[in-house]
Amino acid sequence: MKFSNDSSTKAQMIGASNNLYKKGNIIVGDNTDCIGLAKDINQNLGFDLYGKEILILGAGGAAKGAAFGLQDLNPKTICIANRTLEKLKN
Repeated sequence: MKFSNDSSTKAQMIGASNNLYKKGNIIVGDNTDCIGLAKDINQNLGFDLYGKEILILGAGGAAKGAAFGLQDLNPKTICIANRTLEKLKN
């Protein structure tokens, strides 16, 4: 990521970081969106997504983070739909 020397595994897999922190002399990029969404849906809203089918509309950076975080809630499937195939491939 642009402003960090290193990235967390989550940020690397998602391809985006929204949080920077200093670890020794290194600036590390991390992504907390994925954890925040899953926690909000599960704990704050009380929805249990275990075994459910999830549809994410749009294939931008937020969709990647959402899909990554929602995997932890063990849904049956996660489907990402987008208007253009090109962006969906990336």
